[in-house]
Amino acid sequence: MPVFSHISIEFLHLVSKYLLRVFWEGIMSYVKRLVAITGTTGFVGRGIVGHLSGRSDYALRVAVRSEYRALDSGIEVVTIPSMEPDTFWTPFVADAQVVIHTAARVHVMNDKAANPEAEYLRVNVAGTLN
Repeated sequence: MPVFSHISIEFLHLVSKYLLRVFWEGIMSYVKRLVAITGTTGFVGRGIVGHLSGRSDYALRVAVRSEYRALDSGIEVVTIPSMEPDTFWTPFVADAQVVIHTAARVHVMNDKAANPEAEYLRVNVAGTLN
């Protein structure tokens, strides 16, 4: 009579699932997940970067329009001059497991655009399609 004949298949399945989960979590504790964030200098983006920069399980890549002093030396800063319909985002989002897009045209006071609504749609809608 086999030694394990009294152990059910369900029990062995549960144990194997548990061991696989423990193994996976152990491996993932050494792997940083890359998070790409736009709108880094804005109200929402700044808060997200501040929250995630202190965590050891995330690597951050942030998009900025001009010079930016990162909160943490481990943050990869990518300059993207503007959000245009033809902006090429592929290098910025390459290898990212998560993209958090908070960049937008909002609260523009004394707008100098000839058609502020069209400019809003061009940046906030067409600029994210690529």
